[in-house]
Amino acid sequence: PPFQAGDRVCFVGDSITHGGRYLSFIHLFYATRFPDRRWEFCNAGLSGDSAEGAVRRFDWDIVPHQATVATIMLGMNDVGRNLYGEGQTGEKIEAQRRQCLDRHAENMRKLAERLKQGGCRLIFLTPSIYDQTVKNPTVNNFGVNDALGLCGQGARKLAAELGGTVVDFHGPLTELNAREQAKDPAFTIVGPDRVHPGGPGHLIMAALFLKAQQLPQLVARIAVDAKTVAVAEPANCTLNNVTKTPTGISFECLENALPFPVPADAALALKLIPFQEDLNQELLVVANLAPGAYEIVIDDQAVAMASAEDLGKGVNLADNPRTPMFKQAVVVQQFENTRTGILSGKLRALAAIRHFHA
Repeated sequence: PPFQAGDRVCFVGDSITHGGRYLSFIHLFYATRFPDRRWEFCNAGLSGDSAEGAVRRFDWDIVPHQATVATIMLGMNDVGRNLYGEGQTGEKIEAQRRQCLDRHAENMRKLAERLKQGGCRLIFLTPSIYDQTVKNPTVNNFGVNDALGLCGQGARKLAAELGGTVVDFHGPLTELNAREQAKDPAFTIVGPDRVHPGGPGHLIMAALFLKAQQLPQLVARIAVDAKTVAVAEPANCTLNNVTKTPTGISFECLENALPFPVPADAALALKLIPFQEDLNQELLVVANLAPGAYEIVIDDQAVAMASAEDLGKGVNLADNPRTPMFKQAVVVQQFENTRTGILSGKLRALAAIRHFHA
């Protein structure tokens, strides 16, 4: 279910959560789409950590957040990646691999049960992928991604037993990687280390999470009829003072949300998934215009050109950097980047020192 006002959401994980990017994108989406809601997101990811480690640090690093919702994504450091290196074969190695998976499952259960006992709603995230198929010079521990898939199966089992829900990262990322590598064997949705996603991967994970919550596609539907000079089925906005002009139509609009400003380093994701279509539609719809090309002007500034036909269908303004709405969203994004820098870059680094070295 979507997060509600008053929720305190704790993201528990390893370095992929510690870095904070996918959860920062989720937070930014909520901040721009639901500005009237108050909630808190807490980062409880630690680089290099495992389910066992999360259990050990539970009392001092997770409990104090007093979370009402917890997400759990662990496994990358649980499966024993070194056990899948070249030449690592035989019954002894196979037994060690099974022990790693059994220990992961045991500690995931301990962690989830303790969170549930504390009153948390549980969201299990299947692990992001280890890219064992990309053609690059990094040492390839082939089989790690299959082990992570087994961790994902364990998460589904726990969710069913404990009344939690599941968001699948592992399956869709594996499929996307295979699809793109069929075109380019050097493509990877994660970084050159085969482990850590970059901006596009984190935005895709955030999109998978937001779609699982069935969050609305529309930022707003700004709709008027040029023939009747009237408002025409708007959504998530208020329209006033609709007026016919010598060249078109004008009106005042107050939207209840802002578009999601996709950062440049994550923009590749827009070529890989239908993010804008699914989650970021800020539609300007003007019906019954006379044929021709029209200039879209907002606050006395020209922002785009569009045909009458396209305006009749709806022009998506969400990714237009010239609009005042986009510029306002960028300001929100700047605050979010500062917030994430403090949480991920500073506070989590201190937590890692306490966890691993104190």
